[in-house]
Amino acid sequence: MNRDTYSNSKILLEGDQLCIESLSIRDADLVEFIERSSESDRARLVADGVRVGLLAMRNVGLTVNVD
Repeated sequence: MNRDTYSNSKILLEGDQLCIESLSIRDADLVEFIERSSESDRARLVADGVRVGLLAMRNVGLTVNVD
């Protein structure tokens, strides 16, 4: 992913809430995947994707650090 697509983004952490402002991701495969869901489900789908991705990254990091 090109840094230009997220360099203007702002990540806010408030308690247990994560807010991502002005995030733009240019990825045709992701857009195609998200387009298959209804508009009303897209925010949940993206939020779930962020959660799964970050948890996977965290778990890989823990595994790498243990080895």
